[in-house]
Amino acid sequence: MYDIFIMDMGGHDANVQNLQIRFPHAKIVRYYDNHLDTVRRCIARARTPFAWIISSCCDYTAFDFDYRARPWEAYQIHCWASGTEKFGDTFLISVTEFRKQQNIKLLEWYKDINWHSDGIPRLPNDIFIMNMGGHDDNISQLQQLSNSQTVRYYDNHLDTIKRCITKATTPAVWVIASCCDYSNFDFNQVIAFWGPDQLHCWASGTEKFGDTFLISASQFRKQQDIELLEWYKDVNWHEQGVPRLPWPVLVSDSENITQTIIDAQFNAPYLCINQPVEFDPLLWNKRAFYSFNDTGSISIAPRDVQAHLVSQIYDYPYIIKQKQAYLTPTLLDIIYISNGEPEAERWYEHLVATCGQDVKRVKDVNGRAAAYKAAAELSSTPWFWAVFAKLEVVPEFDWAWQPDWLQEPKHYIFHSRNPVNGLEYGHMGVIAYNRQLVLSTDDWGLDFTLSRAHAVVPVVSAVAHYNTTNELTWRTAFRECIKLKDDMVKTGSIESEYRLDTWLTKANGFCAGWSIKGAHDAVGYYEQVAGDYTELMRSFEWAWLREYYAKKYSV
Repeated sequence: MYDIFIMDMGGHDANVQNLQIRFPHAKIVRYYDNHLDTVRRCIARARTPFAWIISSCCDYTAFDFDYRARPWEAYQIHCWASGTEKFGDTFLISVTEFRKQQNIKLLEWYKDINWHSDGIPRLPNDIFIMNMGGHDDNISQLQQLSNSQTVRYYDNHLDTIKRCITKATTPAVWVIASCCDYSNFDFNQVIAFWGPDQLHCWASGTEKFGDTFLISASQFRKQQDIELLEWYKDVNWHEQGVPRLPWPVLVSDSENITQTIIDAQFNAPYLCINQPVEFDPLLWNKRAFYSFNDTGSISIAPRDVQAHLVSQIYDYPYIIKQKQAYLTPTLLDIIYISNGEPEAERWYEHLVATCGQDVKRVKDVNGRAAAYKAAAELSSTPWFWAVFAKLEVVPEFDWAWQPDWLQEPKHYIFHSRNPVNGLEYGHMGVIAYNRQLVLSTDDWGLDFTLSRAHAVVPVVSAVAHYNTTNELTWRTAFRECIKLKDDMVKTGSIESEYRLDTWLTKANGFCAGWSIKGAHDAVGYYEQVAGDYTELMRSFEWAWLREYYAKKYSV
């Protein structure tokens, strides 16, 4: 019988012992990193014209070692596939012919190879199941696979794979993920060990950087000091991926999804926020927060995000807006607020005719804050548009605008155009009020809106026709200039100083003089009460303003 050399690939000790019992003359040869160098070592020790070189990781139970090459094939290397892998691990080699070509750099460069497609099965590889959290039923099923064991997930794929390789007992190992569905996956696939071996990676659904790996343990150990898994020298990407199991869905009971996520119990790498989304995120490292609509109310959040959150999702450094056209948010309610303004009906009808959606209305509620709260009670959406009775909303205003749920809940103030003095800023503009903030505001300052978190959207929403009567013109100017004077005194705001100066000096059109009077009276009142906050707060209520105006101008 020809010499038989058993390449000890590591592990499968029982198989090596069985082969030695079956073939007492067989010699065990330590595997030299690749097939070519190991074959050279075997041929150097061969004493018969031909030599069998076989692998410790193959099952030779049914293989016939009495095979003889036909005379015209004697000079060839005969290679039997390992399972479905053409570049197998079982060879019958002419010793003399191989020595003539042994200086080749790759085994596949040998002049003539006879490929035998009737493959020899490989023995099962170790299977390491990365427990990503959750999906316990799937883990239980995967644990039924032979040679499988579960490993704790070490924050990222690379560190977890390193842990798996230290525990490997087979030359190649599977590293798979608890979040993937392997119902139709073939674990009989094999690696070709002929040359520098690749790391095989199967996509997870549509994500190329997937969670299923077949790895040469010896090759990985050479590169294990890399900082990122994507830096691995040679990766074989398998596009026919393994589907992911659905992520759990976390439904937020408010628009404050930041707090909802802070309070959540993550039992999986990701949670879907508010509804399931068909999307496969990258899990290798730096797992991003993905939002899928204009608001961010539909999103998927990684477990990693919790450690970063303080007040808003933007505290997390990795955010990707992956807009999906089919995830269209509900339009905000429009609520018209009026309290006896002379042109209230005119601008209400204008709003109804131009906005393209239903308009709700709050009318004649006593007290400014009470009117806002009544509007909030009427709203069925987390934010609502507050349109005031002096406003001619510009036709190009975008009612489909949405607040950003990734920020902390806040009010959004849009600009308006002042037709009397030409200023354009947030005063009198349309406001997207956060419903819950309005309802929970029981203490406020000179400006109800500014008393809670807010932001300015520098888009003109309307023309503010406050100059319709003497009293309304005066009241609007008085109220606004109290706030501007107070801000200028307390913060030194140059912007407030400029706006106040404009109110005091510029006015054109109907009731222009009453706008100037209201501004001067506001500054005078501020100085009269020495900026006393309790006295200034009187200007917040319509009834006090009406009485103050009547006394001052003897109406």
